[in-house]
Amino acid sequence: MPRSSPQDAPPLAVWPCAQTPAEQQRREHRLTPPVAPAAPAMPPELTQRLVTELSRPGDLVADVMCGSGTLTLVAARARRRVVALDLEPECLAQTAAHLAYADDRASRQVLELVEGDARLAADLLTGHRIDLAVLTPPAPAAEHVPGDIPDSNLAALDGAAYTRALTDALAAVSARMRPGARLAALALHPGDDAPMAAWVPDLVQAAEDAGLDYRQHTIALTVPLVGDAIAAEPAPAEDPALGHHRPVHEHVLVFTKPARESAGTEAEQRR
Repeated sequence: MPRSSPQDAPPLAVWPCAQTPAEQQRREHRLTPPVAPAAPAMPPELTQRLVTELSRPGDLVADVMCGSGTLTLVAARARRRVVALDLEPECLAQTAAHLAYADDRASRQVLELVEGDARLAADLLTGHRIDLAVLTPPAPAAEHVPGDIPDSNLAALDGAAYTRALTDALAAVSARMRPGARLAALALHPGDDAPMAAWVPDLVQAAEDAGLDYRQHTIALTVPLVGDAIAAEPAPAEDPALGHHRPVHEHVLVFTKPARESAGTEAEQRR
């Protein structure tokens, strides 16, 4: 069971990440749309905030389930050392293509692009001591991905199977994190027609089962602020109810690895 309770809920933060439209942000960074259907486009302003708030220059950042490599590129430009991991070779190829636009100094910050399952990260990232890990897992049983997606992809799983797989991935990444290091898990909205991120509790459950401590919940706004109001587009006149279900933010959940290893996590006990 999760260790958190309403009495010790983590602090809530709000980050404005869309004062410039996300599409314009990506163009300015020379980022192309993600090639993987299960990988939503991450706004560069959000990745910039993650990197600067949760790490320092010289830190090792692990971009796990890296997708199009937005965070890899932003972290490298911010003088963080980076390793990127993804199951899909197309994602790693796109990440490498984006890095081709970076200057030599930023490119040298990227130590490895690793192909493989995040659940094997403890072996795949051997030799690395991570200061900040960022995971962008797909939503469970994502409706927008092809029906023939392999079972090795979390987007093909749902319910308890999804939570178990995510726990295993988080535990494997945690094994390569230094004590006290941070892990940020992003619940990105998968698409205009997809449900809101009701699976955020799955992320919390999985991280706590993996032995991580829940420290902060951040609301990353994906629409601009005008004064002190959110400037969301109005709902169409023919369907005003849509205005109540239009996503205007993403969830960023921040965890830390305990300074001392516990005797064993639920994930380890299942092995």
